[in-house]
Amino acid sequence: MFKKRYLIIMAVLLTFMLGITGCSSTQSTQSTEPASGDEQTQAVNYPTKPIKLVITHGPGSGTDIIARIMQPFLQKELGQPVVVENMEGAGGRLARATVFKEKNDGYTLLVTNFPSTQLGELLYKGDYKTSEFTPIYSFVGSEAYFVLYVAQDSPFKTLKDMVDASQKKPVTLGVPGLGSGAHLAAALFKEKAGLKADLVPFDAAQVLLNVAGKQIDGGTDTGDGVAAENGKRIRVLTQASDSGRSPLYPDVMTTAENGYPGMELANSTCLLAPPNTDQAIVDVLVAAMEKVAANPEYIANAEKAGYIPCALGPDEVKKMNDDMMANLQEIVPTMLKEMESSGQTN
Repeated sequence: MFKKRYLIIMAVLLTFMLGITGCSSTQSTQSTEPASGDEQTQAVNYPTKPIKLVITHGPGSGTDIIARIMQPFLQKELGQPVVVENMEGAGGRLARATVFKEKNDGYTLLVTNFPSTQLGELLYKGDYKTSEFTPIYSFVGSEAYFVLYVAQDSPFKTLKDMVDASQKKPVTLGVPGLGSGAHLAAALFKEKAGLKADLVPFDAAQVLLNVAGKQIDGGTDTGDGVAAENGKRIRVLTQASDSGRSPLYPDVMTTAENGYPGMELANSTCLLAPPNTDQAIVDVLVAAMEKVAANPEYIANAEKAGYIPCALGPDEVKKMNDDMMANLQEIVPTMLKEMESSGQTN
């Protein structure tokens, strides 16, 4: 009797012990499952060393100035040195191609402008794919629309005046380099507004000088590129926008208001990373840039230098690129013909 009771007790204890072991095994298995995306983001150990900020143009250029305005604020938010490196050459294509091939560890970033980035790829077959960069942020320029401008005392008072006059005799239009964003703007004025114009390429500063001196009839440029001279040596005729007037030119009619919709073109400065940068690193950079873009001191410094701060995240930058690439397919062949006729090939 005692022996039978002993066996029953031992069987119950063994069953209980096996149950505990099973639970322990299950808990151990669960603890080895991969961490969630949020946990990975919190655990990412980035940055731990200086970050290189590659600028597509030289010291004193518009891209360089706004990058250096932004740099100390980004450095503060990341808690690591952010070192500016100017890599001028081939209209920005050298810097883009270099960063495109860099290790995607978040320690080499690119400051570049749209639409010149897309144009460099399509017109010059740049050694990079804009859509494959990892978009981080656009921090300047969503309302820096391209403009058409003339000498302060030009007889052309409106866009229509210039378009009408060009039907009798083509006007001369200066652009800061064929294949540039300003060249794209000129091509759009010709294509969409019916402006008959002979393009004259100059270095950037020379366009404004020749327009002001009436050696040529007009010029195209980014809105922030000529804002300081508007109402002095030159006068902006119109700004290429469907979305409304830029804060830089509240009294200047847009192309849409002039009766020519579908011409919106703005210069935007963007922060990009090499292709396939880890999302956890992207999240750190975006969070930092969001704080930079909201910083009143940064905003004041950018505006004082003639820039229009903006705050566009990765999805918005991606959409901006997708829209530009789609819209450029129609106009790029015209631009290529103009480049070839001037002896400039890609």
